[in-house]
Amino acid sequence: MYQLYLARLAEATQAKQPIERLMREATAAFMEVRDPGLPRRPLVGVNGEIYLRANRFCNKDLVRVCEANGLEAEVAPMSEWIKYIALRNIEDARANEQLRRLVKGALRKWTLEHYEDRIYNWFRELIHEEEPSTKELLKASAPYVPSRNGSEAVVSLGSGIRQMRDPHFAAVISVMPHGCMPGGIVAALAELISSEYDHKPWISLTYDGFADKVNPERIADLAEQLRHRMG
Repeated sequence: MYQLYLARLAEATQAKQPIERLMREATAAFMEVRDPGLPRRPLVGVNGEIYLRANRFCNKDLVRVCEANGLEAEVAPMSEWIKYIALRNIEDARANEQLRRLVKGALRKWTLEHYEDRIYNWFRELIHEEEPSTKELLKASAPYVPSRNGSEAVVSLGSGIRQMRDPHFAAVISVMPHGCMPGGIVAALAELISSEYDHKPWISLTYDGFADKVNPERIADLAEQLRHRMG
């Protein structure tokens, strides 16, 4: 069903057709096949390096590996990075007293948030909470990393910390390319943050483009750990 609506969405977009009706139809279709009587799988939040987490080829089909181990995965959206860049652009324009850049940046930020809210409303029944704003993510990560750090570490930490606080989530997974400094920052803080939230699991996975057995094994271990915690 997902592939069906993805193909229809691609066709509508290429033809420059309105997509609201199609998306509302997709929402109703997914709601119809959902069985609220079935037990929910342990939900894990996935954050980390923007492109890696969004590209299933680069992350070795991370979501499917999680699902194969009895987990449900929710990947942080790429929009959080786009909105962070928009906010930083406004802050830099204000600091450098660039009025033209400030106005353009504010308009860009408003446009991003307007269309995100509009699209979110089409799927409201399927999503248990709204996506946090950039300022909410930065507030969550501020005790650990300054908001002007300038890398995805601040939004990944903010996203992960909010998921640690949220009882819907059983664990957090952060992903990073081998040697990624922002990912290293997140990995270095993950154990500390986990200890502050009753040791809710937060693991970090590294990808280098080669086939490996370590990450699938760590995901399998995480799934087993969650079954024991929840069982």
